[in-house]
Amino acid sequence: MQLLSLKFQFLCFIFPEPQLIAKSSIVLDVKPWDDETNLGDMEKMVRSIEIDGLLWGASKLVAVGYGIKKLQINCVVEDDKVILLCQFVC
Repeated sequence: MQLLSLKFQFLCFIFPEPQLIAKSSIVLDVKPWDDETNLGDMEKMVRSIEIDGLLWGASKLVAVGYGIKKLQINCVVEDDKVILLCQFVC
């Protein structure tokens, strides 16, 4: 019985439980100045932001009114990595 207990403790030491990583899903609305703003270039600029723990997702153009559209883009962030950076930058 004691031998099984030692084996269990040894296995728990070798294979610890995986840590849960807290993630947040964020939808960003990027609004242009006017109807002549190139939203394709704007999306490229937004996606050029690279931070450890940031993953860009799908994007779409949403009509705002009077022929103006906004860029709506999804991203997933690992809270521990990205939130700390936002506290220093903001």
